[in-house]
Amino acid sequence: MKILHYTIGFAPERTGGLVTYAKDLMLEQIHQNHEVFTLYPTTISSLNKKVKIKKGEDREGIKTYQLINSLPLPFIRGIRQPSDFMVKADESVYKVFLKDLSPDVVHVHSLMGLHKEFFKMARQLGIKVVFTSHDYFGLSPVPEFYFGGHSYDMENTNETWNIMSSLALPTKSLRLFQLPFFPLIRNFKNKISRLRNQDHSHNDKQLDFGEKLVNVNYNELRTYYQSIFKMIDSFHFNSHIAQQVYKNNLCFSPKGKVVSITHAGVKQHNLSQNTSDKLRVAYIGPDKDFKGFFDFINFAENCTDDKLEFHTYGYPPRDELSDKIQQHGRFSYMQVDDVYKNIDAIVVPSKWKETFGFIVIEAISYGKMVFTSETVGSKDLLPKNQVFTDLSEISMLLKDIDFSQTKVNVKKIDEHTKEMIEFYKEVVKG
Repeated sequence: MKILHYTIGFAPERTGGLVTYAKDLMLEQIHQNHEVFTLYPTTISSLNKKVKIKKGEDREGIKTYQLINSLPLPFIRGIRQPSDFMVKADESVYKVFLKDLSPDVVHVHSLMGLHKEFFKMARQLGIKVVFTSHDYFGLSPVPEFYFGGHSYDMENTNETWNIMSSLALPTKSLRLFQLPFFPLIRNFKNKISRLRNQDHSHNDKQLDFGEKLVNVNYNELRTYYQSIFKMIDSFHFNSHIAQQVYKNNLCFSPKGKVVSITHAGVKQHNLSQNTSDKLRVAYIGPDKDFKGFFDFINFAENCTDDKLEFHTYGYPPRDELSDKIQQHGRFSYMQVDDVYKNIDAIVVPSKWKETFGFIVIEAISYGKMVFTSETVGSKDLLPKNQVFTDLSEISMLLKDIDFSQTKVNVKKIDEHTKEMIEFYKEVVKG
């Protein structure tokens, strides 16, 4: 099968679960003897602003094409200037590219950067398009549909787009994401932030409505994205939560199905069991409100059960936390085994309606007990007694769980790839 993927790019320029999943899926599709191509947004030309598609270097066998002068990439903080995200491209650029490549199916992992004309030409040429619900961009101006402690997926209006975009960067600033040396800028910024122990996440900031809210008309842009979603032949929802949010916010009933995802690093691990009297409960992730970090800290610091021990990983240690929290900081891929050796249970307390959440399947692969909030998509993989509505339930849940009965049953990337190939075939057959 000949498959064209559209993704936001590759590491180190781009990071996150979407990037990991797209690359691992493509590599496994190649391993299973499929022909794989990818199109992704790269640089912006200051001399010639016409949209171009340029052949890039192969990435571990993946044949790449670079989209020059893509639409802006609003990875953070939303959209300030809607008209910049609806700029038309020359249809012939996409038509020639798709006609020459002639894929059996196109798998789109994000709407960011991609012109509407791409979808129009795919439809005109009879090429089927599949879309994976990695996040909510397009339904929302921010990927999480979450801002200032609130999820807006049930209040999707022009006013809420203004609220979610209230701290948006100008388009010129967003273009920095497409500079070749952007990873250096990002690393430098992260180091400075760590030194100052500052949190720059827009999701953790409270909005002063009187001073910051500007009334921008997003209705045309919202209609623009809805028209793109209408041209998608089938939606691959990575969880039932993602499916429900899309169904609630699309102006039509989307075709598709729920298929949970995985990545190449997920495999069965055999680690020794805890012999300590203490039950080591951990949070792994950034120190962000939308991830539920502060809820976990509050729960841990107020917990009176002396049999529980609390650990955190994944962010620079914060000075203001009490000694009751054992902060281990960031860790590398090479240290993952050591991290899980020192954990008995993982708590995933996300507050946004997370479309999946790889931490759940990774922890399961290490034979660890996992507890998630109701808003984590990968709760699909867990029994109901490991899903909570409030963190205060965790103490009781931990007492009721028989840790000796923990089973390792995870989906590996080769199995998932076969699922997706069958999904493509169903879509192509109509």
